[in-house]
Amino acid sequence: MTGGHGRPPHPCELGDGSQPPRPDGELEIRGQTDASGLYRDFTDDGEVRGLPGVEGAIAADGGGPSARTHCRILEPPDSLPMMHRMPRSFTSSLSRLVAGLMLCGTLACAMTPERLPDLDRKFYYNLPNNNDRGAYLKLQESQRQNFLEQKGLWARWSELSNEEREAVKRGEVKVGYKEFVAFMVWGPPADSQGSKTEARAVRFHTFIRCTSGPRIGQYVMNNLDCDGTSSEIEIAVENNLITEIKFLN
Repeated sequence: MTGGHGRPPHPCELGDGSQPPRPDGELEIRGQTDASGLYRDFTDDGEVRGLPGVEGAIAADGGGPSARTHCRILEPPDSLPMMHRMPRSFTSSLSRLVAGLMLCGTLACAMTPERLPDLDRKFYYNLPNNNDRGAYLKLQESQRQNFLEQKGLWARWSELSNEEREAVKRGEVKVGYKEFVAFMVWGPPADSQGSKTEARAVRFHTFIRCTSGPRIGQYVMNNLDCDGTSSEIEIAVENNLITEIKFLN
């Protein structure tokens, strides 16, 4: 007896050469798993394709101890490819990406500064360079204080009084507060200048705030970064205390 297309009947076929019923839209692939564990997909025209080892749903006698003939129901023809049929380089990269995202989510690290808690985000903008900021985003929440201690920012935060810390959280800067309060509320200054005499030494810091455009309300390092209008605030600092605040425009 022969099956369809003049070939020997396949164990997955019925006696009349027809295929057993299966759910609509599913594709059947016949093949053998050889001694190496490689699933070999046999097509009607005799082509053989090697696929990673796949357990068959039905096995037939006569294949010997090292070969079994299988029926296998795979994905619907119009569906996306199954993982074992995708290019190995693609699946490897995809697996690493998914694992990284899952690990980061589990460890509560942040991918962008916007995802940081408000106070942590204020510290982020006061880190000295992009490398430090990138490293900070990858840290677990429990690791951030140690990192800030290494960069000297936690010591400056610890010097603030309880009133000053609460002012930082509210976004308030007043004369008499320490310099670091302004840095935490407005970010690092766009410009800093110093004036020193025999009697006193004064530092002047300028902060730029966007008043229109896509970054309205944000503090930036250059007026052009606002892509709109901006205003400037200048503070004078003496002995680490803010002695004057000027709203320039």
